[in-house]
Amino acid sequence: MKAVSIILSVVSILMMGSTLLCGFWLRSHTAAGTATDPSGVTFHIQIAVATVVCVLVTLGVFLFSN
Repeated sequence: MKAVSIILSVVSILMMGSTLLCGFWLRSHTAAGTATDPSGVTFHIQIAVATVVCVLVTLGVFLFSN
C-alpha cells in the first residue's frame, strides 16, 4: 500500500504542475482583450478535473490505509 501511495502522490504532483504550467502558458500567450481558444480551455479543464480526482484518490488512500 505504501508503493501505491507514493505512486499516486507523484502522479498528483506531476498533474498539478502540468496544469499550472499549461495554464500560465495559455494566459501569457493570449493577447489582452482577445478570447482564448475554446479547445485549449476545454483541454485545461479536463486536465484540472483529472488532477482533482487523482488528488482525492490519493488523499483517500492516505486516510484509509491505516
